[in-house]
Amino acid sequence: MTRIDIDNNQTKAANANNNSRMFEKRFNHVREIGEEIVSKHSASVDRDARFPYEAFEALKAEGLMGAYVPEHLGGMGMTITQLGALCYELGHHCGSTAMIFAMHQIMVACIVHHHESSDYLIGYLENVSQKQWLLASGHSEIGTGGDLAISKCALEPKDQGFSITKLAPVISYAEDADAIALTCRRGPEAQERDQVQIILNREDYVLERLSDWDTLGMRGTCSLGYTLNGTGKNEQIFPVPFSNITKMTMSPVAHILWGYLWAGIANDAFEKARIVATGHARKKPGTTPPSVQRLSQADSELFLIRSSLANLALEYEQKLSEQNIAVFDDINFAIKINNLKVTCSEKAFEVVMIAMMICGIAGYRNDSELSLGRNVRDIISASIMINNDRLLGNCGVLHTSV
Repeated sequence: MTRIDIDNNQTKAANANNNSRMFEKRFNHVREIGEEIVSKHSASVDRDARFPYEAFEALKAEGLMGAYVPEHLGGMGMTITQLGALCYELGHHCGSTAMIFAMHQIMVACIVHHHESSDYLIGYLENVSQKQWLLASGHSEIGTGGDLAISKCALEPKDQGFSITKLAPVISYAEDADAIALTCRRGPEAQERDQVQIILNREDYVLERLSDWDTLGMRGTCSLGYTLNGTGKNEQIFPVPFSNITKMTMSPVAHILWGYLWAGIANDAFEKARIVATGHARKKPGTTPPSVQRLSQADSELFLIRSSLANLALEYEQKLSEQNIAVFDDINFAIKINNLKVTCSEKAFEVVMIAMMICGIAGYRNDSELSLGRNVRDIISASIMINNDRLLGNCGVLHTSV
């Protein structure tokens, strides 16, 4: 090894250590926000199905809307694994807050990975960092059966720009977002799978409510249905097909970050169950109460979730580092990403239900410090958020096409 190689390796190691120390500091700040602010307001966010204003005021004060924005654009330049750790921590305190944070970062990742040197989109990333804009997603559409790969609505050309009308069954936290990214057909004559993604600023659109959001869990995401009427300039259209954005960014980043926050919800339930099981063990020294055995089972399930997330996040980051979208044509990787979402959502639910068995009536009561009602209600959403049956069907198609 030459001296140049040694110097380069030492520089890389030093940079990695600095990055690690900086992330640890930021993670600790998020933990403090979770414990001191998110948890404090979590009950009212859930009860009133309201946006978690206090949590996001604190997160924005730390500059975390720009967590995934590259450093040279004013962001923090975090990795997907680091974003996952933040989602995991927030998931301990409020599933809705963690989900909103994750959904925002997914939209940011779409711009980071697919701006194609567009001055407008690069400027957008700078605004996300400097102004701490919150981005929402308007990708679902009435009449598509939940299939994000097709669109009914289309861009209508208008004065070097466009107009758009979209009927969306849900747009999470739309009324509190600074911008909404959404999909549509490229034009009136385009096929339903010839999609583009656009991004509209708050002043570009008008929302008309189609439905309310009175749900079992994830109530603070405020995912109402809307008719969205908007206009924009051509520069607000992403310069790559939406199919590229889906396979390279939206699916993998969404499934990884969601998996981490669901793991956080499950781990919160596990920690409450540990309190109960420890009490049982102390009452009967020298024995292994059933609750202790169940706790071990839950720990094993959590280990599988965390290991799967860590491994696939690293594999995804490696693919990103190749800077070649062709590597995302890998059918086996697509299958793994879909299976990750299915596995994390189902295993996290199992952990929460094991914790309920351990905690018993204390976990079942809403007025108990060990209550698991919120954990149960929030984690149920995991399997139906992009329905697991749809993903398993997609995996079957991919398997048979190999």
